[in-house]
Amino acid sequence: MAAQVNMLELRSRVPNLSGQFWFFLAATAFLSILDFVSVTLERGLTSALWSTILLALLGVAAGICPGIGGGLLVATCGLVQLLPEQIADSRAILKLGYLVLALWASRRRCLLFGTGVMVLRGAVFASFPSVSAFVESALITVLLCGTSGYLIGEYQRRGDRMAQRVHVLELEQQLAESRIRATLGADLHDTVATDLTQIVLRCQIAAGNRQSSAAVMSEIENDARVALQHVRTVVAVLRPATDKSLRRDLRAAADECAELLRAHGFDVDIETEKTVSEERSAATDDELLGLVLREATVNIIKYAADKGDVNITLSLTDQGNRHP
Repeated sequence: MAAQVNMLELRSRVPNLSGQFWFFLAATAFLSILDFVSVTLERGLTSALWSTILLALLGVAAGICPGIGGGLLVATCGLVQLLPEQIADSRAILKLGYLVLALWASRRRCLLFGTGVMVLRGAVFASFPSVSAFVESALITVLLCGTSGYLIGEYQRRGDRMAQRVHVLELEQQLAESRIRATLGADLHDTVATDLTQIVLRCQIAAGNRQSSAAVMSEIENDARVALQHVRTVVAVLRPATDKSLRRDLRAAADECAELLRAHGFDVDIETEKTVSEERSAATDDELLGLVLREATVNIIKYAADKGDVNITLSLTDQGNRHP
């Protein structure tokens, strides 16, 4: 169990580790090559290059762990600047310390950031002609590293916020799909499952009573047609816009609903006033209104106490909007 938890923690750190690690690795390699070339051309290979090798290793460590690795790197950069060139000779790679400062600023580690600035600039305090020059240099370091770190941090936090929004949208989509599945399951149970149960019972009756098998088979055929209509209704709800074969105009939807209601014993009357033949509305309107008619039909079949009269009226208003 502990191994699984450690693996999950490692995987959670991989996205943050990857970009920062490769950036520090590339910067370390580039600055190390510059140091080796410049020192070798000027003085040849000397033992003072140990500082460059050590700083390169600490640069990789800072890419893995900015806290401990970055702190060791900044402290070593300050130490190397205090030592004479005969003992430790590092030049370009010292800029890794300022990259660590920008990284700390991006993560809002103000105490580490301030301490790092004092270490890096305090190590070369003797080279400044006056205290004011030292303060000016420290302020410039704070401004450059702090601003760049702030921009990097805002970019990362914006990416995190976007990832959270995407995650929330995915959860909402999953919840909506779960609700749709629950609704469809209830509709299938209330309509199709009931119709199929009636078909099974009628088949059992027909098998036991051969004399009335013709009438029972007719009833079975009627129940099968009703179940098929219910299935088509559910499929129309599932795929109202993707399946072109399901795209019917409003009059066709009304005729379909009327046929379904008549199959259940209702008397249906359809009235039309300036609809399909005279003016066409958008296909989307036809599909939506057709779904409304189908839903109303299913509710009538499920909840109507008596088999009464059903009147379906299709009309077109003055504004050109169609209403069932």
